[in-house]
Amino acid sequence: REITLDKGSPHTTRRRGRRGPSPMFCLIVLGASQPWNARAASDYVQARCGRTGGRDVYWCGEGTLKRSSGHRIADIDYLEKATREGPGGKSPGGTFRVDRMVIYRDVSGNGTVLSLPAGRRGMRRLVPPLEYSHHVGIALTESGKPEAVALRPDGVVVARARTLHASVRRRLFSRAFALQLQLERFKGKGALSGVASVAGVGGGKLASTVEEYELHVPLCPGLPAEMRYRRTGPCPSWCGGGLCTTDLWMRQRRRPYFADMMAKCRRDVSAPVAETRRTRDAEEVARA
Repeated sequence: REITLDKGSPHTTRRRGRRGPSPMFCLIVLGASQPWNARAASDYVQARCGRTGGRDVYWCGEGTLKRSSGHRIADIDYLEKATREGPGGKSPGGTFRVDRMVIYRDVSGNGTVLSLPAGRRGMRRLVPPLEYSHHVGIALTESGKPEAVALRPDGVVVARARTLHASVRRRLFSRAFALQLQLERFKGKGALSGVASVAGVGGGKLASTVEEYELHVPLCPGLPAEMRYRRTGPCPSWCGGGLCTTDLWMRQRRRPYFADMMAKCRRDVSAPVAETRRTRDAEEVARA
């Protein structure tokens, strides 16, 4: 027996019989977020940096640096190599090393490295790339919330993070991990000289800094993971004070692609420096 539905429905009839789950119900179930558990903490670290003793994980991305007013200061190229170092000890999670490079480019879109006025005669200086290494530890506490700590290669702690939000949800083709951290001021020795985030702000300015990560891990093997990152906090020192937001979109890449991108970024950084030096030399010759 068939039942006629309301006029205007895209489906005019449906058969009587055993009813399956509503499509809307399926979407709600797949999209429901859950708090982190032991598996979520370990899976997040594995997606970020691979398995213990396995291959490095390479991330390439791009994004923007903006003031709180919405003014775009720079475009960003982002490169990261993540190396798994060990499990999380007694707590789920793990530790890994990240080697990062951040290139600030002009907002005109022509691909040139960002430069700033430097003295007389229209000279300009390049905004240097930000390169640093950190050892990052993520562990699940007894309260069920993850905590994170960042150390310099010499073992000095430069930042600790308090979790504001942590959840994981299953989508149709992926798992999505969300992590929001409040960076806390660390008063230990060397904290002020440490780089605590991709924006290059030292440990003494972290009280108002929030970092947000959204990591999407495909359920199908062989597909690359993707990650979105947002940092809201003090602007980098080279562009003055104020509040800035860094937005990045990243994707896992193979090693050859990562190496090519790294070589290109280094060429872009070095070429304008050489040109600036030639211009300065020409001006000195003209004055002589």
